[in-house]
Amino acid sequence: MRLLPLSALSPLELTRALVAFPSITPKDEGCLAFLKDIFQGIGFVTTLLEPTNPDGPWNLCAACGSGEKTLVFLGHTDVVPEGTEPWDAFSPREEDGFLIGRGVADMKGGIAAFVVASARFLQKYPHFSGKIVVLLTGDEEVGTPDGAQALLSWAIPRYGPFTSCLVGEPSSYRLLGDNIALGHRGSLDLHITAHGLQGHAASPERARNPIPLLLRYLDKITQHVWEQDPGDFAASHLEVTSIDVGNPVSNIIPSRAEARANIRFHLQHTSNDIIRQMQTWATEMSPDLIIEFCANGESFLCQDEHMTQALEKAIKSVLNITPQYSTGGGTTDGRFISSHCPAIEFGMVCNTIHHKNERIPVADCERLTQVYEIFLQNFFLES
Repeated sequence: MRLLPLSALSPLELTRALVAFPSITPKDEGCLAFLKDIFQGIGFVTTLLEPTNPDGPWNLCAACGSGEKTLVFLGHTDVVPEGTEPWDAFSPREEDGFLIGRGVADMKGGIAAFVVASARFLQKYPHFSGKIVVLLTGDEEVGTPDGAQALLSWAIPRYGPFTSCLVGEPSSYRLLGDNIALGHRGSLDLHITAHGLQGHAASPERARNPIPLLLRYLDKITQHVWEQDPGDFAASHLEVTSIDVGNPVSNIIPSRAEARANIRFHLQHTSNDIIRQMQTWATEMSPDLIIEFCANGESFLCQDEHMTQALEKAIKSVLNITPQYSTGGGTTDGRFISSHCPAIEFGMVCNTIHHKNERIPVADCERLTQVYEIFLQNFFLES
């Protein structure tokens, strides 16, 4: 295979090229096929996985090397839409030292940096002992089972077991390198329905109002203090996010009332434990309460000191910053791979992701590339 010369790979230009693909979930628009050719050009064996249904995402696996020590780079090429305010989201531009475009931070800039870092690493150490496996999905922003979950199910039998995983999500807060995400709380959605009997507000004895029942249940779950020993995490916490009756008039007692809620929970809890408790409260309160649950992911915490130290040393070497460690933020695809190997998240500055005029400093394209390259050296070449 003829390898691409490093002179043909610029992290800035590669980021610009990736942003130009309007790959709004689950559309790919050729973005992963483009990356497949790039990875092949730097020596990776690639497999582009077609959607399993007409509206599903594309996925990509790229691997190189051999040996038991296997580092996974997990990422996504899909992006959120432009938003309600119009802007030229898919025509990347530079302005006042920033690169502007949808996905520059979340997370096409991180992918471009890892591609170039891998090329530089392989040129210096073509016979390194170990494997690099890059897993890229076209569906992280929505997170259907056809995204990272399906990609992992395909890749693990072929390239596993995995030693460690670096998720390229934008983890930095204000400056590149100021934060590494060691994990995240778990997430569980609730859809609560209280059933009643519709009637006239003037004759409540002939009706059964579901609203007081719903409010009693919401009071129960919001006032409950979950057993807390969060350690590295924030406390487990539930928020009611919606209450809806759908009643346009004031003289009808409705037949049903609904609410939605979300709980974020730390390592001391699991989604199954919380579901059992929530269901027990509903059963004890009334047979007219129906609770539907959707577990979005369990909590996880990386305790791989070799990987975290390799990354921290790289950040200090390139950026002269000592990163802090956190477990905040929302769910990522790290929750899926964390059950197979330790996973940490590190990437671009996150303060404009999903915003109009999403941006990163132009210099961060090269600086993140250098951090990833030194990280690869530390991970594979140091015991």
